[in-house]
Amino acid sequence: MRSGAFPVPLELAIGVQTALAGLGFDPHGLDGIIGPGARSALLSFQASVGLPQTPGVTSVDGIPPEAMSALAAGLDDKAALSLSGAPSRGPDRRFDPDPGSCTRSVCGEPTAERSRASGVR
Repeated sequence: MRSGAFPVPLELAIGVQTALAGLGFDPHGLDGIIGPGARSALLSFQASVGLPQTPGVTSVDGIPPEAMSALAAGLDDKAALSLSGAPSRGPDRRFDPDPGSCTRSVCGEPTAERSRASGVR
């Protein structure tokens, strides 16, 4: 399954993680694994759209089709809003749920500013 406005196939774990992050549900990293962080984000997403929660999901294949359809629809809605003249984050940040948290569309990647603040180089 693919959203018309989303470049990563949702059949891949990284696609689901990136989609969840783009919709504001933090999967705690983009590692291509449906682990605890991705499950937590998925459960929050499912609850937010009124779908039954699936806490035992360990792979993309275990995500119900209606949740996958809702993810794709959410991405399409978000893209439609940005095309309608709503404020945009720009092409390199369009799937970043928190523009202050990272330098590119991949969240969780340390920024230079956060690295200096934490002493990490």
